[in-house]
Amino acid sequence: MIDKITKLLALRLTSDSQASTIGSIIMYAGGIGIFMLSVLKIADLQLSETQLFFGLLLIVCVTMQMMVGGMLLGIHGRISGFKRGN
Repeated sequence: MIDKITKLLALRLTSDSQASTIGSIIMYAGGIGIFMLSVLKIADLQLSETQLFFGLLLIVCVTMQMMVGGMLLGIHGRISGFKRGN
């Protein structure tokens, strides 16, 4: 039973380069979405200057992490496509 589950989870649905491209697009879109929604949310709150500064700093840090993740996935896709000869 465990072997069947392991084989099912090990099935390849797409190539590595295609999966990396899709993941990169999701990371970019997620970063932009989180940034826009967070700025709209933080604008509605009654915050002091310090709280607003650190809130915006946190928003920018999370967005930058998502963008860097998207870039790393894009690099991985190019490298895996290059290794396979695509």
